[in-house]
Amino acid sequence: MNSEIQLCYCVVKDGLAIGASFAESVKLGVSTTIAIICHEVPHELGNYAVLVKCGFTHVQALLFNFLSALGGFVGFYVGASVSNNPDVSAWIFTVTAGMFFYVALADIVKRASFFFFFVILF
Repeated sequence: MNSEIQLCYCVVKDGLAIGASFAESVKLGVSTTIAIICHEVPHELGNYAVLVKCGFTHVQALLFNFLSALGGFVGFYVGASVSNNPDVSAWIFTVTAGMFFYVALADIVKRASFFFFFVILF
């Protein structure tokens, strides 16, 4: 249950970033959307593979991936509606950028620390 809530939160965060970006400018919105698509496609493929490996049928796995993606629309509408205020928009960009950095660095540092440990030994 905890991973489903985390997945939905992650997707809502992506929608917030896209909505706030489009409220700022179309160019920023398109570039943010492309970046999030590059981030989410491998993530969703991994979720699909895990669901199929756990015994879900292909249709059930696609349905659950679609249901989890609906949180992005909620985040988009919230982000687009509240981003008219520049202070709110700045906070949305700050929080979502921090979350993206955290996810990227937590994954990279975990792998890089093992690599650097191995290089130092040999």
